[in-house]
Amino acid sequence: MLASSTTTVHIKTQPGNKKLGKLKNWSTPNGGYTDGNGQYFCTCPGASSVCLNGCYVIQIIKRYNHVLDSQIQTHKLIQYAIKHGADLRLSPTPKSGSTTRGHVSGDLESSEYVNKLIEMVSHYSDCWFYFYTRSWRVDGMAEALTRLFHQPNVNLIFSTDKDMADPREYTAPNGSRPWESLKGMKTAYFIADLDDIDYMTGEELIAFRNNRRSDQRQIYFPSGKKVTVCPKENGNRYNQKVTCQTCRICLYK
Repeated sequence: MLASSTTTVHIKTQPGNKKLGKLKNWSTPNGGYTDGNGQYFCTCPGASSVCLNGCYVIQIIKRYNHVLDSQIQTHKLIQYAIKHGADLRLSPTPKSGSTTRGHVSGDLESSEYVNKLIEMVSHYSDCWFYFYTRSWRVDGMAEALTRLFHQPNVNLIFSTDKDMADPREYTAPNGSRPWESLKGMKTAYFIADLDDIDYMTGEELIAFRNNRRSDQRQIYFPSGKKVTVCPKENGNRYNQKVTCQTCRICLYK
């Protein structure tokens, strides 16, 4: 049974992991999946080939088969809430003052889903939420993402990589420039290969990377700007006990 009622749907949050620390979180499948009826659901509509091929969740799913099943179930609950006009809630209920990460895997796939999230985070007004998204380049998503960004208890970070334009230069199909209404918006950059750094602007809040063996804590630019490499991924052995919970660079506006 997908839901206990037609008015409220509860999605189960996970307790955390070695990178997040104790921060609760929820996910949908990376990229997309095909259900038992042969219907395909795209859960990362703004994804590039770089992030789809380099997503670390792929290895987790290969190692733990139950993870994908859990992500699919979460996606089904979200779709149920959208289809039936139900409120979206979290289980267990987040504690006052807590921080929850939305989408370790998957993304904000539609404006209808973002609207559900806006209502949900408003309900948990004494809690904090943060998201990364590549859906800023999906047609019809800019307005909803802008409203989510402006929620007082949400930090929304635009993700990018070498295959994607800088969000600051993005122009929506209707000619609008969402960035102009997103003062304070931060970006995160994914480095799949060493030369990907050449495509960075130096304006990014943080950089994530696949090569986690070499020590690289900051990326420096000729302009004098520098971008922090995620402490969990910067290759410095003294930082390996750092978690998102203790680092906090991305958590708050």
